Amino acid sequence: MTNDAKSVSTIALLQRKDGLSDSLFSRYWRDVHGVLAARIPGFWSYTQFHVKPFVLKSAPAVANDDTLQMDALAEVIFSNDADRNGLITSDVTGLIQIDEKNVFSRTLLYSLEAGASRTPVDAGGVQQASYILIVQSPTDCSPTAISTALNAELVPMLKNLLGLVKLRTHLLTSGDPSLWSTVPGVNNAVVGAKNSVAIQLDWTDHATAETGLNECAKTSFSAFKVMQAYRVDARPCDGRQWPPHSPRLAWPRCPQDHRRSGRGQSERGSGAALHLRSDAAGTLIVPQDQSP
Repeated sequence: MTNDAKSVSTIALLQRKDGLSDSLFSRYWRDVHGVLAARIPGFWSYTQFHVKPFVLKSAPAVANDDTLQMDALAEVIFSNDADRNGLITSDVTGLIQIDEKNVFSRTLLYSLEAGASRTPVDAGGVQQASYILIVQSPTDCSPTAISTALNAELVPMLKNLLGLVKLRTHLLTSGDPSLWSTVPGVNNAVVGAKNSVAIQLDWTDHATAETGLNECAKTSFSAFKVMQAYRVDARPCDGRQWPPHSPRLAWPRCPQDHRRSGRGQSERGSGAALHLRSDAAGTLIVPQDQSP
C-alpha cells in the first residue's frame, strides 16, 4: 500500500460533454478514455468514480453558476512526486488531452502535494454504499483556514457517524487546475466558489449513508460555503490494489496489449463494444446511445 504522508494524488473533477447520455458517457470514459489514462507510466492506482447527484437536505443554497455539476471523479495515486512526472512527460498525455473533447466539457485536475490526501478511517468492513462530497469555499478563503476546517471540524464530525467504513479526504488547495490545458471546447477554469475539498465515503448501506450525509449538511463549518453529494454507481480501478469490496469493472483488452505502461497490470475484460469513427479533423464522431 502507499503511504499517505509520502504519496501524491491527482484528483480530476469531470463534467461530461453536452449531448452524451449517462450510459454512453460512462462507457466511453471507462472503455476508451480510461484505457488511455491507464497507460500513463508510474502510477500506483487509477480509479474512476461514476456518480449521480444526491440532493442533501438543508444544504446551503447557492446560485447555479457557483455550483460545479460534476458527472465523474478520478483519483490517480503515485508513490512519490517523481513518479508523477509521467503525467507530464509521457507521449500518451497529449492523446488524453485531445480525447477529452470527445467526452468532457470541463476537466479540473488538481495535482496535490504529499500529505494532501489522507485516509482517517479505514475499518476494513464490507461497504455497500459509496458517496463523494465536494466541498466549496469562498474565493477569498485561505488554504490554512480550509485545512483547519477540514481536519479540526469536518473530519471529526464524519468519523463519529454511524456505519462509516472508510473515509478518504483530498485537500485541493495545493492543486491548480489551470495548469492542465486541453484543446478548445474543454473548459479548465473554476467558476464561482472554489472547490476546496473532495471526500470519498464508504458506508455499510445507503440508508445509513444518506442519514449521515444529511446530518453533515445541517452542520455549519467555518471555511465551507457549499457541500455537494454524489452517489457512486461504479468504481473501475487499475493498479496494484483494488479498493476493498468495491465492484470490479475490468478494463477492456487494448488492441495491442492489455498491460498498462505503469507499475501494475490491468484486468482483462470484454466490455461493451463502442463503434466509433472520426471526421477529417480527427474528432471522434460519438454515436447516440447504444445498448450494450
